[in-house]
Amino acid sequence: MNKKNIVSLISKDKDITPSCEDTKNREENIVEAIKESLKEIESARSFFDVVSDPKLVDYAIYMEAAAQSRYTYLIHQAREKGITVDVGSLLIEVNAI
Repeated sequence: MNKKNIVSLISKDKDITPSCEDTKNREENIVEAIKESLKEIESARSFFDVVSDPKLVDYAIYMEAAAQSRYTYLIHQAREKGITVDVGSLLIEVNAI
């Protein structure tokens, strides 16, 4: 049996439209992933500051570039989905870090 047949069999029995709760969870997951990617960028920058071996410098640069790419992707996804965040709550979280 191929994937299309399996999906069609499953979707016949169930409504596959996401509920409001599912949508909210997805939005929260994207926001959390954005926060994590910012931490990854900061971690890569900190790592870059302490290494001296040329191979580790290259690795630190790669880590930061990867984290920035992930951040850019997640921001794009959030914009497409119309996700907004209260700036006041972000400032509180930033000060707590």
